[in-house]
Amino acid sequence: MIFWPKVVEERNSSFNGKVQVRQFLGQYSLVVNNLTQSGGMVKDIWWQALKAVKHQAVNRVLILGVGGGTVVGLVTELWPEAQIVGVEIDPVMITLGKKYLHLDTKQVKIIEADAEKWLSQDKDKFDLVIVDLYRGRRVMGVDKAKFLKQLRQRLARGGIAIVNLLQIKETRDQNKKLIDKLKLIFTHAQEVKTPANRLLLVQ
Repeated sequence: MIFWPKVVEERNSSFNGKVQVRQFLGQYSLVVNNLTQSGGMVKDIWWQALKAVKHQAVNRVLILGVGGGTVVGLVTELWPEAQIVGVEIDPVMITLGKKYLHLDTKQVKIIEADAEKWLSQDKDKFDLVIVDLYRGRRVMGVDKAKFLKQLRQRLARGGIAIVNLLQIKETRDQNKKLIDKLKLIFTHAQEVKTPANRLLLVQ
């Protein structure tokens, strides 16, 4: 017998278009443009990057692009005492994340805002910053030097930022340019490759 994901809910978003909630073997995922944004294989992808920094002392975490909250769950598992600020522009993602992916936790403060604009105004420092700014298959904002410099300024002493890049044919040139910019702005860069993504750990 072959099992297929079942669509259990579908919402229209002004930011992401059609957002589907799919259920497969008891697990939920949020899908945009046939690309999983939260849940499902996304958990495995982020675990590859986070396990590389799990030795870090992390008290404050910033997540730019919370989506449905997959990364929130992993961060709370690795650093149960950490305080998390999550910035997400799409209220549909927040609603579905709370409903299906346990996003509604006291450990995270959700801010509904444009991450690029919010980063330019906020002055707090964080031990770990996670950048996961997608709309479907498009990465938003992170290719700008101004954004990357502001990202560096938000890092506490010894802090680490993780930038998620989709590894598909359409994003190959954009990824190369972004990696080159990251290496110019940050003093240290390490790459974690997964079958579908490239995750850049920078300090």
